[in-house]
Amino acid sequence: MENRQFYERITTERMARAVIASVVPPADNTTGIALQHAGSALNLLQLAISNDQIPRVSPPDAHLWRRRFDIADITSIRTNLELGEAEGQILLIPGDPDWPTSLSPLGYSAPLALWAQGNTYLLTGPPSHRVALVGGSECSPYGFEVASDLSEWVGNNGRTVVALHDTGIAQASTLGGLRGTNDVITVLPHGLDQEKDGFDYLRKKVARLGLLVTDRPPGAAVSTRSNRILAALAGVTTVIEAQALSDSILIASMAHACGRRVGAVPGRVTDAASAGTNDLLRHGATHLISNGSDIIDLLDTASPRLDLHTLMQGAPTHTAARAPGLSR
Repeated sequence: MENRQFYERITTERMARAVIASVVPPADNTTGIALQHAGSALNLLQLAISNDQIPRVSPPDAHLWRRRFDIADITSIRTNLELGEAEGQILLIPGDPDWPTSLSPLGYSAPLALWAQGNTYLLTGPPSHRVALVGGSECSPYGFEVASDLSEWVGNNGRTVVALHDTGIAQASTLGGLRGTNDVITVLPHGLDQEKDGFDYLRKKVARLGLLVTDRPPGAAVSTRSNRILAALAGVTTVIEAQALSDSILIASMAHACGRRVGAVPGRVTDAASAGTNDLLRHGATHLISNGSDIIDLLDTASPRLDLHTLMQGAPTHTAARAPGLSR
C-alpha cells in the first residue's frame, strides 16, 4: 500500500522515469514494451499498479514485472535520488536539450534516463561526433600505448572519445583523450555515487573536464548492460586487444546492431588477449585500424548516413542546459 501511494503522488515525467529506472533492471524488455504502450513514464507507473493487460507481454511476465514495483524499497530509492540531486548529478530524460538521440537504435532497451556529471553538451549531435575505444581490462604495454595514441589522435581531430570506466584499454583511451581536447565521455556501469574502485582520480578528472554518464541511478550496483550506451553513442567503435567472447566483443556486436561502424587493431596471432580482435577481422564486417587516420576516415565515410538517421529521429538543439530537479 505504501508503494502504491508513493507512485500515485508522482506528478512529473522526470521523477517517474527516475523511479522506474530505480525499480526495474536496465535494458528490461518488458519495461520497453510497456512504455511504448503507455506513451509516457507517468502512464507507465499507473499501468504498473493496475491489473490492465499489457499488449505483447504475457500474463506471467506482466505479473513478475509488477511484482518489482510492489516489493521495491521506496525509502532507499527516494533517499538515493535525493542524495544524487544534492550532489549535483544531472538527470537527463528524452526531450531534454542534451538528451542523446543517438540512443534511439536501442529500441526497447533504450535507457529511461541518464545520470551525468560534467559537460552534457558532449552527448548532443549525431554519433559521427564520437568514437568509442574498447578492449581488455588487462592489456599489454603495446595495447596500452596504441589505445592512448589512437584516442589522442581522435581528440586532436575534433571528435569526442567514449570509453568505459575500467583499467587497461579503457584507462589508456581515457588518458589519451584527456591529452587531446578533453572531450572525453566515460560510461559508468554503476551509479555516479559508487566511487571506491581504485582509480577514482581519473573519474574525477573526467567529471571536471569531460563527462561521466550512466543509466544506473544513484545507489545502483554494477551492470554490464550499460555497455549498450557506449555502443550507440559512437559512430565508430574500435576494439583493441580483446579476448574471444569478452565484453568488448559483445560491445562490437551491439555497435553493429545499432548500425555503427566497427574497427579493430590486429594483434599477434599467438596472443590470446587479441584472439577476439583477430576473429572480428577474420569473420565480421570489421575494418582494420592501423592508425588514427583510419578511424577518422571510417567515421567520415559513415557520417552522411549517421547524420541522416539523427535528423530523422529529431536532433536536439545545441543548448547546454542543466535538467530540472526531481520535483514530484
